[in-house]
Amino acid sequence: MKRRIRALAFLTTVMVMMLMLVPSLYANEIRVEIDGEQVQFEVQPFIQDGRTMVPLRAIAEILDVDIDWDGEERSITYVNHDGATFRLHIDYTYVVRYGMGIPEEDLNPPEPELITLDVPPTIVDGRTFVPLRFIAESFGVDVDFVDGVVLLTTIAVIDMNQTVWVAVGGGDIYHSINDCGNTNPDRATYVTRQEAQDEGLRACLRCW
Repeated sequence: MKRRIRALAFLTTVMVMMLMLVPSLYANEIRVEIDGEQVQFEVQPFIQDGRTMVPLRAIAEILDVDIDWDGEERSITYVNHDGATFRLHIDYTYVVRYGMGIPEEDLNPPEPELITLDVPPTIVDGRTFVPLRFIAESFGVDVDFVDGVVLLTTIAVIDMNQTVWVAVGGGDIYHSINDCGNTNPDRATYVTRQEAQDEGLRACLRCW
């Protein structure tokens, strides 16, 4: 009889602790909004080493970006709205960035840039999670944190009328007017980003 009473007391204590834990779990739930609309995740984001990790495919679908998964290499490849290609590997902190175009399809691929992440992509419950700030900013999305809510703003994603400059005799690269010191802007042709991409020009890695 005493054993039963002790068992019931133990179970009651466990249930009370679980009920106390539930509110705290919901209190720690990460809320993400894109242009004022809350993002509904099948698998919830989480914090890892101070970085917000989110399901990559969910964010990519909202931003209308195609994701290619290589199961053998455990890598993810996507092209952002500016034509730059990014390749990430699960459990590795480096990202390979190409100026424009898929490297395997380009006869003259640009030199890649190596970017280091604070936290590597990882797989949880069959979903690929990536650092939110990196993945959002690589899509040209502004990231802010207000009152416990992660706010993403896509205003800057598709600004194809932005003026860029192409250096005379500077090859197949276009540059930001204010941010690049690779060539002399006084010897340049000024066009829109859309016109530059229509001509098959690649974004300068130093600018973008």
